[in-house]
Amino acid sequence: LRDLEAKRDGEAAQIDLLVVNADHAVVVEVKSRLETGDVDEHLERIGKFKRLFPQYRETRLLGAIAAMVIPDDAARHAERCGLYVIGQAGEDAVFLNSPGFEPRAW
Repeated sequence: LRDLEAKRDGEAAQIDLLVVNADHAVVVEVKSRLETGDVDEHLERIGKFKRLFPQYRETRLLGAIAAMVIPDDAARHAERCGLYVIGQAGEDAVFLNSPGFEPRAW
C-alpha cells in the first residue's frame, strides 16, 4: 500500500509504503537522501502507527528506511534504532544492514 494517511484524536501520520502479509507489516519511509533526523521522524511515525491504523493493532510491526543516498552516519543510526536500511546498488535495491542484524518490532 502506498501513500497512506490517517488522522485520529489530534494525531496524524503519512506513510510512504506499507508492506503487509498475514503476520507482519513493514512501515517504509522513502527519501532521496537520508539524514539522521529523517530516521527520528520515522521512529515517531512508527510509534503512533497502531493508534492511527487500528486494523494493524495485532500485527507485528517492523520499520525500514529506503533512500538513494544514505550517508554512513544515517545508516548506522537507523540500524541502531532497529530499522531495515534499504539502499540503491545500480538498478537494484539492497539491504545495507550489518550481518546478524535483528530488527526491532513494535
